[in-house]
Amino acid sequence: MPEHFQWVPFLLAITLLTMTPGVDTFMVIRNAARGGWRGRAWRAVWTASPE
Repeated sequence: MPEHFQWVPFLLAITLLTMTPGVDTFMVIRNAARGGWRGRAWRAVWTASPE
């Protein structure tokens, strides 16, 4: 039973990290606020393109 409680902090941390928005999300929001639909579309395409 003690090994069950070792998973709780790990699952909590992994859930919070998964739900936290990344830098790409903030860039899309910033460009949408600045450039309207063109900025939003450009950043969405740029973010989705492979590096």
